[in-house]
Amino acid sequence: MLERSCGGVIVPHFLNTYPLIQSRSESSVSPWSLLLLEVDRFTLTSDLSALFLCPVVHKNISAVPGQIVSLPCRLPNNKPAVVVQWTRPDLEPEYVLLFRDEQPDPENQHPSFRKRVELQDRRMEDGDVSLLLSNVTTNDTGTYECRVFQREVKCLQSLCG
Repeated sequence: MLERSCGGVIVPHFLNTYPLIQSRSESSVSPWSLLLLEVDRFTLTSDLSALFLCPVVHKNISAVPGQIVSLPCRLPNNKPAVVVQWTRPDLEPEYVLLFRDEQPDPENQHPSFRKRVELQDRRMEDGDVSLLLSNVTTNDTGTYECRVFQREVKCLQSLCG
């Protein structure tokens, strides 16, 4: 393992992708499933470059319309996040939640998510930047991405198996 310092450069720390899909069921209640594909990858660009690959984790979370759903996203270290972006690329604007300067930034947020999303822990203790999505509907079907930007991170060049 090689360790190098990145200084004060803001780098995209990792990206998590979460497809939200409807599951088919014979029951009278139509359950919804979140198929969570967590991909920890990022490329650092500055005078020092490194590609970080970490294990892929698959999780299933079930929800019914009207429920509150938590999409997990966790920092690999306890360094503070400068910016947390939760997006859905198929929407315009694509922001589900933009959190910067220690508060939500609703300016570019997609209207369907206003007053329905928040960080599970606004203080981001223990690196928790999970998204709480309340009152889940069929219109919430799509792919959700979590991007986290940090300052003064240490760069670890490694390949995780």
